[in-house]
Amino acid sequence: MTTFAAEYDATEDRIDTYYSYDPDTGEVYGYMHGWSDSFYEYERNTQTGYSRSYSYTPIDHPGTANNDYPRITERITYPDGTSYVRTVSHEDLQTEETTSGDWTYRVYTDGGDDYDWQSKEYLFTVDDDIYDYHYIGFTYDNGDVYTETVLDDGGKEIYVFDGGDSTGLIEATYLFDADGVVVSTLETTDEGVAREKTHHDDGTTAQIMNDDAMDVFDWDTQTISFDETGRLAALYIKTDDGVSLSETWSASGDDLVGQAQLLDLADAFEWQSSTIKTGTDGAIDTAWTLFDDGTTTHLTFADSGAAYAKINDASDLTDWSQLTFYSSADGTHTSARVLWDDGQSEVMDIADLADGMTDYDPFATATDYAEMHADVLYTVV
Repeated sequence: MTTFAAEYDATEDRIDTYYSYDPDTGEVYGYMHGWSDSFYEYERNTQTGYSRSYSYTPIDHPGTANNDYPRITERITYPDGTSYVRTVSHEDLQTEETTSGDWTYRVYTDGGDDYDWQSKEYLFTVDDDIYDYHYIGFTYDNGDVYTETVLDDGGKEIYVFDGGDSTGLIEATYLFDADGVVVSTLETTDEGVAREKTHHDDGTTAQIMNDDAMDVFDWDTQTISFDETGRLAALYIKTDDGVSLSETWSASGDDLVGQAQLLDLADAFEWQSSTIKTGTDGAIDTAWTLFDDGTTTHLTFADSGAAYAKINDASDLTDWSQLTFYSSADGTHTSARVLWDDGQSEVMDIADLADGMTDYDPFATATDYAEMHADVLYTVV
């Protein structure tokens, strides 16, 4: 049998609240009407189950705009104490909130397209009205996504998806320690390059590792290392055709000098290896190259850019033991000195050199070195 009851307000000369109670099911139904048409609430309680209530009233939720708009709010409370709240404003701004224990999960949805975002998510606890956020997630109208997660050690992980195509990156993940110092970075560029960065204790970039996952460039991998002052310390590149470049830099006063080694790992060229040294201005000083047949070349650049190169017939394949080429700044050979096997030497015009004397290009590896450097993605930020 269902029992009905009502409360009468003599001041307003109206019945304010109606109740109905079903002793068989333990359910209590209530309807309350406020002092104006701006508020009403309907509530259903089940003594052995959950309670559900609805209200139409201005309700202030932190993090939303235009709190003056009335909102229709649904509240559900479960026996274990977990509660769920769903709110929809007149502007179609929807709020959903689930609270379990100390944790609250809240989602705002811009159903009316009144803002530049589609949804906002928060996972937080509240202590003395202080909000402690453990997760934040924003999705914007242009497709951008931003999430922020607090880790167990007090650090933070930030994820960004560039749906608006405005940063040169498809996505990026940044890891910070408890002091807010960046520890590592994972990025995917618009060209599909997978880039991983590690950092020194002060947050400066320690190493960049680029992987040409989409095979857009002529190289396969790049690893670039920096010292704590931000200066280049080491570089490793592997190209698609199997050439590797390993290079290190050392201090020379306030400047750096470098030494690099190129290896033809795939035997794609006529040379096996090359050692290149650079000066403080970054330009090549010398390049020593070993060819497949044992011939070696030694290239030296002058400050003016002109160069001379010595080619040594170490395997005694010809009737000369050494050629010395003198070249202009643009790499054009101007003359040559020939040292014959019998010990005689003579200076000859380039046009007079016999066939085979110009087969060995002492500039080949120097050119490869320069081109490989030009393709290095030195992005430090």
